[in-house]
Amino acid sequence: VRLPDMPVVHYRKYRLAVNREGRLSGGVRSRGRMMKTPTPRPDWAVRLAETRQAAGYTSQERFAEAIGKSQSSYAAYETGQSEPDHATWRRIASALDVSPGWLVFGVGHRNPDQGDANFWNALEANKDDLWLPLAIERLSQMLAQEKFAANAAFIFQLGMKVSRELEGVQDHAEGRQRIEAIVNRERAELRKGLERLRKSLL
Repeated sequence: VRLPDMPVVHYRKYRLAVNREGRLSGGVRSRGRMMKTPTPRPDWAVRLAETRQAAGYTSQERFAEAIGKSQSSYAAYETGQSEPDHATWRRIASALDVSPGWLVFGVGHRNPDQGDANFWNALEANKDDLWLPLAIERLSQMLAQEKFAANAAFIFQLGMKVSRELEGVQDHAEGRQRIEAIVNRERAELRKGLERLRKSLL
């Protein structure tokens, strides 16, 4: 799948913070504001803390210095109390030598490559899509649960399909419920397809 060529820019215009159950925590436009519900931690916060430690930064303070942030500001990222802005996400991903798409959404390869760059560019091209980040997050979680390896392009296209079904929806509660229903439908279709493939190989 050919994704749009755009500058690599993190697009979360509506600040959709997704927690570990896939719930939408808020729609705050401004950066650096504290989120109302700090627990459970968003998946990206868990990945951030684990990746920092794996990269050899044993203290938050030392890594905060590496990306030009105070220790208190960085600590809030790892707890999920605030989310990095676009420029900070790029500095973090670069310092940890990981793909920003993987770090933020758990999508694609951990190590940077062109495919993940295209995924990130495609997100920027669709930055006004309110539901796309949550759709991608939930689909990534579902595919991981099903132990189905999918590349970033596939997940993006599937996320766009889910988002199109929510066109016109503005209410967060309704949107979350509909995304869960669609993801469960896609899970059932995936299982059916894999079962047909298994039988055809017998």
